[in-house]
Amino acid sequence: MAEKFLKSHLNLSGKIEGLQRKDAYEIPFIALREALINAVVHRDYSILGSDIKVSISDSLLEITSPGSLPSTISVDDLGTGCSEVRNPIIARIFKETKFIEQWGSGFRKIFNECEKYGLKKPEIIETSFLKVRFYRPLVGDRSITGDTTSDRSITGDTTTQYLDVQYAAIIKHVTENGQISSKEVESVLKLKKTRVQEILKEMVEKNILEKKGKARATRYILKRIN
Repeated sequence: MAEKFLKSHLNLSGKIEGLQRKDAYEIPFIALREALINAVVHRDYSILGSDIKVSISDSLLEITSPGSLPSTISVDDLGTGCSEVRNPIIARIFKETKFIEQWGSGFRKIFNECEKYGLKKPEIIETSFLKVRFYRPLVGDRSITGDTTSDRSITGDTTTQYLDVQYAAIIKHVTENGQISSKEVESVLKLKKTRVQEILKEMVEKNILEKKGKARATRYILKRIN
């Protein structure tokens, strides 16, 4: 999982507050969580063969997501409350499950949390990908599990962590292909027909998918948001 990977590569320190010891990672996990959620919700799923990646070195932690910003938003707008939803269905699910509190609040929270920790403001780098670069605090003796430079593709893991893995796989397929059939879901999820029908029924009832056609011609598309 994405959080397990991060925790195994970041330093943990503790301080005494009153009679209790409080442990905290060197980069606030609230900020990292927001960056991961943003990467999943706003990535460009039309770019095939590219994954969300987390890279950690002695001085940096970077989360990179396929796709640049929408044309209506610039890097300077991030953190000001401006928001443009690229994947409305995925964004709506994240908001309904309380992973997104308010549209446009993610980067503001990232910047504020890092400021509270006394860290350098994270840098946002835009090319054909969007990279959030966190600066690790400088310490003389850094203990990192494994290599001093680690890189991991976590597209599946990140999505699994914040959405039901089966829902996420179906949404990803429909986003890339426009629709999905029951047979295709069986192939994607490696499940039997009965369980696939249950999942598709749940997603229709939750207004995630819309059913089109009948019998063998039945297809499922993403539910439009009015």
